[in-house]
Amino acid sequence: MQYDPFAIRERYEQIADLEDKAEKEGSFRVLIPRYFIKKYITRDDIVLDAAGGTGINAIIMALSCKSVTLVDLAPGILDRARTNIALKGLTDKIRVVEGDITDLAAFCDATFSFIVCVGAALSYVLDLRERAIQELLRVAKIGATIIVQIQSKCGMIASKIRKGLIKEAFEIHKNKPFTDGMGVRSHLYTVGEIANLLRKLGCQILETATSPVFAHTTDNSNIYRKNDEELKLLETLEYGYCAKQELLGQGHHIVVVAREM
Repeated sequence: MQYDPFAIRERYEQIADLEDKAEKEGSFRVLIPRYFIKKYITRDDIVLDAAGGTGINAIIMALSCKSVTLVDLAPGILDRARTNIALKGLTDKIRVVEGDITDLAAFCDATFSFIVCVGAALSYVLDLRERAIQELLRVAKIGATIIVQIQSKCGMIASKIRKGLIKEAFEIHKNKPFTDGMGVRSHLYTVGEIANLLRKLGCQILETATSPVFAHTTDNSNIYRKNDEELKLLETLEYGYCAKQELLGQGHHIVVVAREM
């Protein structure tokens, strides 16, 4: 499947408010990457938030580093990012740039010490996924921390089976074209595929996790309406098990923490 940035831009223009709401509400799809961001970011980091969406991750990171540059290709998404950033008084620490992760020519080599590309952007670039990762690594300093999140092939198969959609699960297994819940065509990764690709391009893998681990039915349940005590217990379970080797890949997304060598 060929990457179509115009289709991605158009779709995210349509759902910009929903995306903003999802980033602010914080399901474990977004909370688990943030767990690793907070674990690895340092006060001295110069951060690239690639395909950074409406700026919620950028705001979190700006409180713990020198500066953040947020790049996204949808103007409507960027408008909401600018608003969110301004409301937090962080316009001096977060730069917002319109751009595509498959072409980061606006940035010089070895510019950033901490690079985040979470959500599903590296799934959406389809046939250009290797080029996109090469671009992220090109702008990374030697020794930079890189955190990526992609859609999980095994997780999506499991999701279809839980819903009784066995034929759809088998089509995913056979690598048939896949359209995700946002209505966007995606490349689904196995843990081995993303790890091997990052190693091939010169990275050391530090940690791999799945997101979410257990809370798979969050869109259809009242799980986030539980009381604070129960939510804290759920957080403990999710964070405690997300990097367990035997569970990798079972969630809807895979998170990989790597180092540019």
